[in-house]
Amino acid sequence: MSSHRSSREIRAGLSHPVIDADGHQLEFEPLMLEYLRDVGGGQFAAGSQEALRKFFGWYQLTPSERRAGRVVRPPWGLQTTRPDDIAACMAPALFRRNMDELGIDYAIIYPTLGGAYMRSAPVELRSAVCRAINHFYADNFRDQADRMTPAAIIPMATPEAAIAELDYAIGELGLKAIVIDCVAPRPIEALANVRGQVSPALARTMTWLDSFGVDSELDYDPFWARCVELGVSPTAHQAGMWGTRTSVSSYVHNHLGMFAAAGEAICKSLFLSGVTFRFPELQIALLEGGAGWACSLFGDLIEHWEKRNLQAVEDYDPKKLDRDRLSAALREHGGERYVRLLERPLEESCRGLFLLAGWVPEAGWEPRDTTLLDDFARCSIERKQDLRDHFVPNFFFGCEAEDPSVGWALDGKSLPMGARLQVLFGSDIGHWDVTDMRSVLAEAYELVEHGLVSAAGFREFTFENVVKLHGRHKPEFFRGTSVEHEAAAILAAG
Repeated sequence: MSSHRSSREIRAGLSHPVIDADGHQLEFEPLMLEYLRDVGGGQFAAGSQEALRKFFGWYQLTPSERRAGRVVRPPWGLQTTRPDDIAACMAPALFRRNMDELGIDYAIIYPTLGGAYMRSAPVELRSAVCRAINHFYADNFRDQADRMTPAAIIPMATPEAAIAELDYAIGELGLKAIVIDCVAPRPIEALANVRGQVSPALARTMTWLDSFGVDSELDYDPFWARCVELGVSPTAHQAGMWGTRTSVSSYVHNHLGMFAAAGEAICKSLFLSGVTFRFPELQIALLEGGAGWACSLFGDLIEHWEKRNLQAVEDYDPKKLDRDRLSAALREHGGERYVRLLERPLEESCRGLFLLAGWVPEAGWEPRDTTLLDDFARCSIERKQDLRDHFVPNFFFGCEAEDPSVGWALDGKSLPMGARLQVLFGSDIGHWDVTDMRSVLAEAYELVEHGLVSAAGFREFTFENVVKLHGRHKPEFFRGTSVEHEAAAILAAG
């Protein structure tokens, strides 16, 4: 642990505050259920609890039942067996008493059970669940507002539902931060349709993932616009357990990379659908997945634009291929078998090659909709610097304490055009990978001690970037908090 120095000692040696961009509460469930009863009655609360039980019912199933239903294995065990740590994550007043020892000046706290309750509820009830749980958060943290703030859960099934809860959480409850899912499952109608009837059971199972940008059947622009209007920076946090990322037997298999997968899904979807071009002031944080995937995505986007922008893709136009010369080369160098098989036109003998290029025998070379050739059409890109200017300032990436990708994101050498990504320190206190919450900041500081991050980079990681995320378009976010003056200085400097 960081040259045997405690987190308190590490913090004492820093010239700046430490803001935890992603801690977690362990909701005191009996109290939270009271809020669910207030919103929907006792039956509603009981139904929500039963839905959660089924959602995490893997351990009650037999191995054959798990395989038959392809039930994804969840974690086993408590977040920690330290009772004082569990109590601190349940009771905000107790967590506050520990914050100086943790070396944390201010914390943004995210749900644990709250998110699980919301996702396990039927889609039509999720807004009501969010309303109840956000009431619980607002009341439970109100007396600790100078040291911490909870994130309101926003249901993303429709943009209308998202806007309604956003307005209520910010305008009525006085919450400041929000958390959204990275994707929403939608039914695949063709697969869920049995003999002309849509099967509700199949509709729930046969789904595709809507990441609120590319290919979304709903227009989420009004939601992004409302976030900008309110000065709210959405944070996205979801387990990406889907497709090959699921196992019925191994939780570690399921957990590895799951937050990165979810963050990448929404990040590239929003970028390629032009959201950050239409709303250049919008800032979005992808939490708990690290920055390694973000570094790769940034480089890949630039490389793909260089080779797949509308002008560059013309180089691949099948009409430009000299098919006579290709045939001649194949006849000359392929031998008699090639000569025999090339008696027919290439479009017929090598049909697969041309089908892969988009050629349809019945329609010819031109696609029905030529605008589809430009995958970047929804982004106003004239030069590759435009990709940097609508990616780097708009996205933030949550990293846990010991994540070495922080160094990659901040070094200013590894990424194209010297880009440095905006990484956020997230303690993940309250979850199983933090066995002792007193060690988190000390572990994070090892990035400096091992030469992976400079002292200035550590300041960005643990303080400056989260101030810019939440305060750049809403300076009052940190007003009245323990970091008010230091945050104001960062925002004043731009």
